[in-house]
Amino acid sequence: MVAELRARVLLGLALVFLVTIIAMFALSMAMRPDRWSERTHSGSRLRATRSGAVSPAA
Repeated sequence: MVAELRARVLLGLALVFLVTIIAMFALSMAMRPDRWSERTHSGSRLRATRSGAVSPAA
């Protein structure tokens, strides 16, 4: 019984790691670094134009 429980826990952990790796791979394909840099730069420009100066969060 203990061996079966240990096997189930290890199998569950392996599946969680596999799903995490697949999700990170999918997100890395969707969120390219150049797209992130465009988003952050456009966001900081938008904040700067609204307040007249660069906000401390930028």
